[in-house]
Amino acid sequence: MANLCSVLVRATWSRDRGEAHARLEDLKAKLGEGIWRQALARVTDADRTLIADLLTGELDT
Repeated sequence: MANLCSVLVRATWSRDRGEAHARLEDLKAKLGEGIWRQALARVTDADRTLIADLLTGELDT
């Protein structure tokens, strides 16, 4: 998600992704770097597809 920040206008990124990013960073801090890396290693392509669909509104009905 942080990678999007570099390609979007800052105001757009903040409006659309800022809160979610802050919540993820807070969770990462609470869990610790080791557990965070373990969790990232378990993310599947299906997980990434679902997250992308959620972020783009593909699942909105």
